[in-house]
Amino acid sequence: FETSWFVPLDNLVTYPCSTGYLSNLGANTNLLEDLKDALDKAGRASGGARKCGDKCDINNKALTSVALSPETFDQRSFQCLLSSEKKYADSLFYFCNDDAAAGPIGVLNQLWDAKVAAGDKPDRGDVNACECGQFDVHGEMVDFDYGCTKCIGTVNYEVDTCYDYVEETH
Repeated sequence: FETSWFVPLDNLVTYPCSTGYLSNLGANTNLLEDLKDALDKAGRASGGARKCGDKCDINNKALTSVALSPETFDQRSFQCLLSSEKKYADSLFYFCNDDAAAGPIGVLNQLWDAKVAAGDKPDRGDVNACECGQFDVHGEMVDFDYGCTKCIGTVNYEVDTCYDYVEETH
């Protein structure tokens, strides 16, 4: 099923847009409702069952797939958003600074670089982690998801059991 959420600035470092957080209920504030809607649609399609999303045991440990939609990379970036008005200048510097001579590296760039060191992200080259899109870095296309203001993708969970999912007729 498809799900999406707008990444709030106050959660930008805690829960940036990524495949890991797309399927995380703490990050993706729309995930549970999107999952229930998908189960409701599947129930109706399989014989008219109603409100299946409220009657299923979802196996949260059995996440079968997660993928960011290419549409994610067409969203406005935090770099663009925070540089759009002077009132965001402090936030722009805090999150997005990538000039060590100007002061501390921005925390989103620090986060990306820490993920590189851990082997979880590719080198960002000279691209700011606050950007959203797919950029050529050292001859390879790299998805810059952390800087996307809206995260869009597909998530698939395994459902263990649905209870009383067919409406009785009298």
